[in-house]
Amino acid sequence: MADVRIDVFRLIDADSNALYQCLADFEHHFHHLLPPSFSGYRVETGGFGEGTVIGFSLSAYGRTQHVRLRMSEPILGKVITGFDQRVLLIATFRLRREGGQTQVEIDASWPNKPGIPGLKRRLCAYLVVRRQFNLILDRLETYVLTLPPQETMGHSLPGRRG
Repeated sequence: MADVRIDVFRLIDADSNALYQCLADFEHHFHHLLPPSFSGYRVETGGFGEGTVIGFSLSAYGRTQHVRLRMSEPILGKVITGFDQRVLLIATFRLRREGGQTQVEIDASWPNKPGIPGLKRRLCAYLVVRRQFNLILDRLETYVLTLPPQETMGHSLPGRRG
């Protein structure tokens, strides 16, 4: 039984630190990136980066999935990972500087069911989750450009001025 895995990426014409601020600041910025199919967004603990716990619901095709992610930062400023222990979902945001742009990648994986139900689940996930991730990237690309420079320097990374 192979896991379901969805992966999308995009080159965005923005500084990686500004994009990191948008993705890691769950209190002030992250909710602006979520499309309308996400509802009930809340910060349960923390608010920025490592240790933050967020919750939300994702609705599509008449079904609603409740998600609760505990965030970690295995590579500070470059990789943010959320884990939902209940459904064994792992969602990861990766930032990689490429010239004057930043590649932003979102991937998620979770266990699949065997047989026909698993095939059906994988197809629905590919269609629904991939679309939602692309919408998040659309919103990130637009949102980061609206922030004044001081907003993107609120939580400096070690070794960076901010």
